[in-house]
Amino acid sequence: MTLEERLQYFEKHFEFYKDPDYFRYNYDPEQSACRNEALRTGNRELYLKFIKYKYPGKEIEAMADFDQVELRSMGREEGLRFFKANKINVLNGDLEYSDPDTIFKMLTVKEADLFFYTEESEIDLINSYNTPEEVFKVLDVITVDMASLRK
Repeated sequence: MTLEERLQYFEKHFEFYKDPDYFRYNYDPEQSACRNEALRTGNRELYLKFIKYKYPGKEIEAMADFDQVELRSMGREEGLRFFKANKINVLNGDLEYSDPDTIFKMLTVKEADLFFYTEESEIDLINSYNTPEEVFKVLDVITVDMASLRK
């Protein structure tokens, strides 16, 4: 899906162009789509231009976060082994968990809290939370942010 197609898809669901002040920075579908596209394509300038336009004053913080991202692709077997070895039990996707373009942060949460993180997350179009097993039911290969292990 191109960035333009993704933005149109999100606009149908979120109507962020009609009420642009409704969404905060970290939960802005437009921001998620632009950041994802810029990270996957290595187009840092795309994201910087977006941040300057939509969130002036956040450039330093946003770009520092952007520059720390370290992407790595993992197949099902490798991923499940890696997550088990590192005690990762939740993947936080910037987009819908079933979208092959999603970039996942890796989290470890208490087993008692797992349900609250993942409850109804299969319907989230951005900022999804799912177990690695759920993600690998729909995707053969995923992209993770290795820097999220250090946070």
